[in-house]
Amino acid sequence: QKKEADRGLIQLSRERDELWKMKRDAPLIKLEQPYQRGWIRYFVITDEAKRRKDAGRFLELLKFIQVTQYSRDKHFRDRTNWKSKRLKARKHKVKILSIWQVLRLKIPEELLSYLVTQKRRPIASIARLNELRLSGYRGQIKVRHPHYFMSVTEPYMITHSRIALPDVDRRLSEVEAILNQAQNRGRLKNLQCSHSYVWKSIPEEQETRKFNRAAIKDMKLALLEYELEHNFNSTTQEGAVTPLSLFLFRVRNHTLCRLPIGTAT
Repeated sequence: QKKEADRGLIQLSRERDELWKMKRDAPLIKLEQPYQRGWIRYFVITDEAKRRKDAGRFLELLKFIQVTQYSRDKHFRDRTNWKSKRLKARKHKVKILSIWQVLRLKIPEELLSYLVTQKRRPIASIARLNELRLSGYRGQIKVRHPHYFMSVTEPYMITHSRIALPDVDRRLSEVEAILNQAQNRGRLKNLQCSHSYVWKSIPEEQETRKFNRAAIKDMKLALLEYELEHNFNSTTQEGAVTPLSLFLFRVRNHTLCRLPIGTAT
């Protein structure tokens, strides 16, 4: 009986996903009288960037760093706290990426020259990007010329609406009423978020990530061996004690640490 109840919960969860998909994929109809619902702002390239020879590349790069915001307030102000009446203007900047995001977005190599690291060092090629990834760089990847992108605010107009599906809405309310019960909600979470369920959803890229972490660890160990040998040679030539009696070396969390004698390890 427990297994049958669990199968029923899983079937209801799948049915709920299908019903929401039907609502999202419902056909659109054009409104006779469009109406405004808040404001929208996004980035466009400036006139100075349009006069450049590489204006097309700026337009292509804008697709990867575009940030669109919606608000009911024209000045895009939000409350600082849920119980406070103070309003604070929301910032609008182009997207700041990480190394993994740049690789995941598959930005073309000719556009990498318009990106820089946190210390304003340019990224010229994918090889340079892989070098930063293997070196353990966890900083930000920013746009080289942010002043070529300008924020534009416009009214957000609703011109289309989806067809109403009363049968789907009625069935969806019934399914959510069953799944939102305390005993069913907790049991469904245990069924869907168990370790076996999560590990099945991990892609094959996990093996490559493990290989990359192993390569970083080998590089750290090679650096440790080099420092040990260098310090040993320099101290034995001067006739002093060996550096192993002065320092304790260890590798912890793929980082190189140097500890004096008497420090707790």
